[in-house]
Amino acid sequence: MDARSDIYSLGCVMYEALTGKPPFLGENVVKTILMHLNEPPRKFDDALPQNTIPSEVEDIVMKCLAKLPPERYQSVDELKEALESVDLHTSESRKVLIRNKQRRNKLRQLLTPV
Repeated sequence: MDARSDIYSLGCVMYEALTGKPPFLGENVVKTILMHLNEPPRKFDDALPQNTIPSEVEDIVMKCLAKLPPERYQSVDELKEALESVDLHTSESRKVLIRNKQRRNKLRQLLTPV
C-alpha cells in the first residue's frame, strides 16, 4: 500500500462521479472485492449509454484503475498533469460541452416556474 493505492481509490471515485455507477459492483461484498482484484472496469460507453465524456478523460481514469501499481500514475502530481493536459478545445470536448450546456438549459426550462 502506497500513494498508488490512493490513486486507485481516486480512480474509483472519478469513475462513479463521471458515469453515475461504481467501476465494480458484484452480487455481494466478496464478489465486488474479487472484481477489483481480477476484472477490468467497464468502458464508459458500457456504463453510460449516452457517454459524452471525452476519451482522454476516460483514459486517465482507466490508468488510475490499472490493476498493477506500476501501470498507474505514480503520484498525484503526475495525475494532476494528465488532467490538466486534457484539451477542452478539441472537437470532441466541444461536443461534450455543447451537449452538457443543452442539458443544463433544458433542465432550467423544466425547473423554471411558469
